[in-house]
Amino acid sequence: MGIDYYNQSGMLVRLDQMIQLITKDNFQSLVKICCDHDPCGSEFKIVPQVVSYDDFIAALEELHKCIGEAGKYDGDARLANGLDTDDLTDLWDSIVEELDLNLPFLEAHIFNSGRQAMDCPLGCVCFIFDAEDCYIKRISPKGKNLQNITGELNFVEWTDVSC
Repeated sequence: MGIDYYNQSGMLVRLDQMIQLITKDNFQSLVKICCDHDPCGSEFKIVPQVVSYDDFIAALEELHKCIGEAGKYDGDARLANGLDTDDLTDLWDSIVEELDLNLPFLEAHIFNSGRQAMDCPLGCVCFIFDAEDCYIKRISPKGKNLQNITGELNFVEWTDVSC
């Protein structure tokens, strides 16, 4: 019962930055992956045998096109083709795997609220990478002293909710 709140965090990457992973040298290996992907392949408007790099990128951008608008509290921005962002996550996982990139866990996301997603682009597809996979945390001398005194370091995160 009631409202549950929780925090999420990650490293934000825009679609244009993700598309930079695809070059004229490697895009042909991705054409089949994108066209055969279920369900994204049915929305991918290209002819695999004769597609140019520019047409491939345009089709990929079209796949991510959003309609609706984000709002102050909530919005209705969504993918224009009716797909879910989980479908895009799965597609990009396949692209990253094919390109043999060693990247953190990724998730496609559309932020719909300016109050709930500060500093995030609203109403468009962006990608969130697991922040903990991007950094290596090391204990500082002060942290080591605290650990010696207490026997452990217990890191916690929380969200305060006011009514």
